[in-house]
Amino acid sequence: MAHGLATATAPLALVLLVAERSGSYAGAGVVSASYIVVNGAVAPFWGRCVDRLGPARVLPVLAVTGPGAFALLVGLVLGDAPIGALAAVAGLAGAGQAPVTSTLRSLWALVVADPSHRQAANALQSMMYDVFVLTGPLLGGGLTALASPEVAIACTAGTLLLADLAFALAAPVRAWRPSPADRRDRTGALRFAGLRTLVVCALPAGLAIGIIEIAAPAFADEAGDAAAGAVALAAMAAGGIAGAFVYGSVAWSAPAVVRYARLSLALVVALTIAATAESLAMLAALLFVAGLAIGPITTTIFGLLDEVVPAGARTEAFTWVITAFTAGVALGLTIGGTLHEAAGTDVALLSAAAASLLELAVLVARRRTLAPLCERRVNNST
Repeated sequence: MAHGLATATAPLALVLLVAERSGSYAGAGVVSASYIVVNGAVAPFWGRCVDRLGPARVLPVLAVTGPGAFALLVGLVLGDAPIGALAAVAGLAGAGQAPVTSTLRSLWALVVADPSHRQAANALQSMMYDVFVLTGPLLGGGLTALASPEVAIACTAGTLLLADLAFALAAPVRAWRPSPADRRDRTGALRFAGLRTLVVCALPAGLAIGIIEIAAPAFADEAGDAAAGAVALAAMAAGGIAGAFVYGSVAWSAPAVVRYARLSLALVVALTIAATAESLAMLAALLFVAGLAIGPITTTIFGLLDEVVPAGARTEAFTWVITAFTAGVALGLTIGGTLHEAAGTDVALLSAAAASLLELAVLVARRRTLAPLCERRVNNST
């Protein structure tokens, strides 16, 4: 939990740190984007290293390199280093971030034998993600307001160091040993068709979220208070937490891919209706309803990863899904702002619904690739 909270705090803390010292929000955006983009690009590599070498050999090193880069970044900012140097070191901090969340996802399948218990664990992880989305930026902003952006980054680095080392030294992590087959396989997790489907689905899923993250404050700005858009986004995150909690406590009989399709359809409907909102309160209520589908969708995707990717490739697989989702969010932020300025907030929100519809279309078209590996092996042998 501490790792996730620290990583959610970092992007805003970086923006505030660089902007205060350099006076340039454009430069601050470049530095923060460098951290996010490089982290997403390198994460699958570290995930594959964990799968092939074991987390005990990878995580302790990264637990030091990432926080060390943050400490160096603070020193460079205080020394008035140019934006290019700051962006390079921020990228190093992103590249050196330990894949704790992905490793934890893989551990669930190893330490939790009961499928219903794994669903509850996946739901818990989905809820924690929404909690981090809510509280991370608030923590970064709060530390900056109470102390300074340097303190915010220092707290982020210290938390990452302690949390990642504690996780790396935990008994289940130290006991995890990759099989000889995992060590020999150099083809990577993307060789599995089911993972490729989930990665492609993650792109429009992130696109929808990115558009909403721009459309909500833009809607509030039209009402006279852009900051109030955070209320609508918080409502969506709260819906995700509530939805994941209820969904994870139920033993579902329908296959995971069927549940994914039904939830995606519900999300399309909710976002389409949200485009008709006439007040911020109405938008917040409708985004809460959308969140009720988003939380269970995330939980279902986590479960599908266990079904379509073998244990020896799941850490890398999870990082690919997260990387695709993050890329979609970044693209959605750009598209959402452009659509808002060109056609209005309602069109931007409708485009978020269209992105979710595209996710559903990909899912339906490639649903056969999401059959559990064990079932496909049986079918192939008959």
